[in-house]
Amino acid sequence: MKSKKILALVVFIAVALMVVQPYTIFQNKVLTFPGTVIVSSASTSGVSISKTAATLKVGLTLQLTATVKPADATDKTVKWTTSNAKVATVTSAGKVTAKGKGSAKITVTTTSGSYKASCTVTVVQPVTSVKLNKATASILKGKTLKLLATVLPTTASNKKVTWKSSSTAIATVNTTGTVTAKKKGIATITVTTVDGKKTAKCKVTVK
Repeated sequence: MKSKKILALVVFIAVALMVVQPYTIFQNKVLTFPGTVIVSSASTSGVSISKTAATLKVGLTLQLTATVKPADATDKTVKWTTSNAKVATVTSAGKVTAKGKGSAKITVTTTSGSYKASCTVTVVQPVTSVKLNKATASILKGKTLKLLATVLPTTASNKKVTWKSSSTAIATVNTTGTVTAKKKGIATITVTTVDGKKTAKCKVTVK
């Protein structure tokens, strides 16, 4: 009789434990209850961006991609912002458009947790053309002539140029555009922009 009472008590305790057993949390993701598995939402823990730095020419675009962590995060929505819309704008999908010369920070922020990642975008103004102060010129043998190159637009990021003579026996040109007449004849002096390889020419007649 005593053994039956003990057995009954054990069974009663086991049943009671199954009824009142508290939830158990595993890795903040899975909640278990006797006979039932409940999956909870995975909390956002961070965000990364496809590029942390980029250089764009005015008018060009760049697609940035945000990766919300963990991979099974329930809320993966993000917001994109720019520190300077005059330099670069960004859409809600992370597409950057270069607007003007300068630097702007593009930031992505998670809706859940407000985690951030950013990309510094440097926008450069490309050269569109170059012109010389003279298209033709006459110079006496042994004399010099200064040619001036104007790189356009005036806001161009790289205004470096190179100089070349079609005939150094007739006329030479140095790195600053100074032409020296060597002997009678005709030589073409060409200036070329480093950015974009735009050119302008001056026909020099040596007398």
